[in-house]
Amino acid sequence: MRHLTLTFLLVLWPAVSLAEQPIFNMMPRWDNGWGVQFEHEVEDSSGERMHLLHVEGVYTWQRWIRLTYKVPWLLSESALGNPVLALPLKKYFNNDGRSGSFSLTPEVSLPLSEVTLKLAGLSLGYSQETYRTTVDVSLAAHLQRKGLTFTRAVDELPLEWQLNFAAGGKYYPFDSVGNLRLSADFRYRPGGDYALRAGPVAYWRINDRWHVQASWKRTLAAQGFDSGNWIRSGLAVVF
Repeated sequence: MRHLTLTFLLVLWPAVSLAEQPIFNMMPRWDNGWGVQFEHEVEDSSGERMHLLHVEGVYTWQRWIRLTYKVPWLLSESALGNPVLALPLKKYFNNDGRSGSFSLTPEVSLPLSEVTLKLAGLSLGYSQETYRTTVDVSLAAHLQRKGLTFTRAVDELPLEWQLNFAAGGKYYPFDSVGNLRLSADFRYRPGGDYALRAGPVAYWRINDRWHVQASWKRTLAAQGFDSGNWIRSGLAVVF
């Protein structure tokens, strides 16, 4: 059971998070900015409960180009997942009362853990916000190949598609800013496997330095993917 748990999380987990980049898909938006975020995740699916720690960071050379990394740590088994590197490229716009960006994000996983994994991904995204609302949409494709998993060989995984959507309202407590959104993602593999998950996300930029976020997603429909609940809470610091 332990080997199966590690195989599932360390091989399939990186595809889940391609849509959102640190810091919480929000910051930094200035030259030479950088930050680190820590998110604790509780996954309750397929009759098992597992705890993970996600350590993620970003460095922004200029507003339009940045480098991000994501490192998952399976606390339940004291196992390190494969680091994921991405290079988000953004084109910003600022119209009357509305601002946002278009993004293109290539991504690759480094096969450093016990589970041999080669993964590449590419996503297209659009985000916009007004004084009261925020919207994010992205479409991603993931190519995964597994080699030896512990002591047995496994088959190649097919191309996987992922569509993400999040929309909600902004609020301004205590001279700060935050938002409350409904987030949904749909994942599909050729052959008919699919999963639809949705839930709320609450983000608060306490100031330009400190940020917090909490989210919950629940499976609404699935075939070939695990069904369950995923709860995250995180803290980030930006410079």
